[in-house]
Amino acid sequence: MSSRSFFRGALVLSLAGLFVKIIGALYKIPLARLIGKEGIGLYQMAYPVYGILLTLSTAGIPVAISILVAEKQAQGDHYGSRRIFRLSFAMLCGFGLLFTLLMVLLSPWLSRYVFLDERVYYALLAVSPAILLTSISSCFRGYFQGHQTMTPTALSQIIEQLVRVTTVLLLAYLLMPYGLALAA
Repeated sequence: MSSRSFFRGALVLSLAGLFVKIIGALYKIPLARLIGKEGIGLYQMAYPVYGILLTLSTAGIPVAISILVAEKQAQGDHYGSRRIFRLSFAMLCGFGLLFTLLMVLLSPWLSRYVFLDERVYYALLAVSPAILLTSISSCFRGYFQGHQTMTPTALSQIIEQLVRVTTVLLLAYLLMPYGLALAA
């Protein structure tokens, strides 16, 4: 990989990361107006559990994928590169599904005995599918990074964030008439 190509890839990822962070910060303003302080509190209670389970479901695997794919590509072994992707995809789908189900199954217990607020249950359920989806997208990111192609990774980060923000705001708006616990 040439230094020009490296810097271009780094720039693409940096700009995408900056955009994602800005959108992630700005959407909290309309969300707070929709669900209020208490709703934001419920929403934020679900995120540590989500973060832990997401970390466990991916656990550095995308980095390993990119390294292994890059090695296979350097050797000209395109079949080996695709094989690594298929195996990693199956593994991350399995882990993602396992930890998504774990979050769904633990949500009643966590909301009742850990958070001591049963309204957190719906927030935990709402973020649980993101574990599976993020696990899958991390496999693709690792694969494309192994090919030294950073644009798909940057685009996926942007699309993921826009879909997340749109979904959160839309569901909060639509569910608020049914109560704060559902909207959060």
